Amino acid sequence: LPEGFAEENTCADIHISDDGNFLYASNRGHNSIAIFSIESDGNLKIRGHESTRGNGPRNFALSPDNAYLLVANQLTDNIVSFKRDAGSGKLEYITEVSAPTPVCILF
Repeated sequence: LPEGFAEENTCADIHISDDGNFLYASNRGHNSIAIFSIESDGNLKIRGHESTRGNGPRNFALSPDNAYLLVANQLTDNIVSFKRDAGSGKLEYITEVSAPTPVCILF
């Protein structure tokens, strides 16, 4: 979590990119996706946090081609789409749709 964040937070979901270079973890409380690079020695290095643009990220998934990441925000009834940069692992907001109490993303 970013330095200074002191509120309650739990991790909900973790995924690794198909190339094995990045790990993504959802934070309930901070309402973000933590982005880590996986170093050659297997250690994780934080690369940043991307807001899920909603509350209660219950589940998220990488698209089959790993070009996109979708987040189901259970408490705000929305699914948010991000474009994923394969080189940096960073996420760029694209759009969102309303969905009643989304809890799972499946491709």
